[in-house]
Amino acid sequence: MIAEIIKQLFSGVDNRDWENVISVFDDNVLLDYSSMNGVKPSLLSPKEIIGSWSSFLPGFDRTNHQLSGFSISKVNDLTTVTFTGKADHFIGNSVWTVEGDYVLEINKNNKVSSMTFNFNKQSGDIELPRKASEIMQNRIR
Repeated sequence: MIAEIIKQLFSGVDNRDWENVISVFDDNVLLDYSSMNGVKPSLLSPKEIIGSWSSFLPGFDRTNHQLSGFSISKVNDLTTVTFTGKADHFIGNSVWTVEGDYVLEINKNNKVSSMTFNFNKQSGDIELPRKASEIMQNRIR
């Protein structure tokens, strides 16, 4: 069950299937990408998370998340899953790769209640995030 939740989350992101992604989140999720972007962790609704992701990620032609090294522990009704993630982001023939470790907390209802990304490194064309943002801004106009 836990593996299916994580697979649904990341395949949903790569396929831009936002409804599928929303379905794995609890009513409020503590989202922490501070090690990568400097933004303080925030308690957000699934729609707020998807609003942010859907305004940026479609600026890439595609993304591909690769996950490995899963460790699962359960204490009472809370399951903590740690794993390594590598995300390739493509525009044309250029790729920007981000790597790090994730810590997800999954509650008794099998919903993600906390998601932390611990940034390790990036490689490739580090200008692609800016280009993806520009592409999305141009789509809004």
